Amino acid sequence: MNHSKIIYFICCFFFSQVVLAQSSDGNVQATANSSAIKQEELPQFPGGEVKLTEFVDHTIVYPAKAKRKGNVGTSFISFIVKETGELAEIQTKKGLPGCSECDEEAKRMVKAMPLWIPGRKDGKAIPVQVVLPVRFSLK
Repeated sequence: MNHSKIIYFICCFFFSQVVLAQSSDGNVQATANSSAIKQEELPQFPGGEVKLTEFVDHTIVYPAKAKRKGNVGTSFISFIVKETGELAEIQTKKGLPGCSECDEEAKRMVKAMPLWIPGRKDGKAIPVQVVLPVRFSLK
């Protein structure tokens, strides 16, 4: 039985936004109920987080060298979801220390992803940068 496991985290709040507004008395206030926020939609893996989890589970392979060395940690992969849903500029934002194999495998997995549902602003598709944390752990 293989006791290694790859876990990924999706930071749903990686695009969290707070709109700052200045009141008449000069104080700055933060609000999350701005109509600007309501008009924006973040890019999404087709089928949502459940399908993304399934895709990661079936696609990523824990590098054998990393397993032998006991490398564990998180590789942060950055990419742009273009207006067409294509992924571009796939790169390691912050690698797993001492495990370039893990970073390369996480990038390979992202490159294999299908088209995403693009982000939208005011009803128009826009390019959006995404940072996907991919956690490698042995259990």
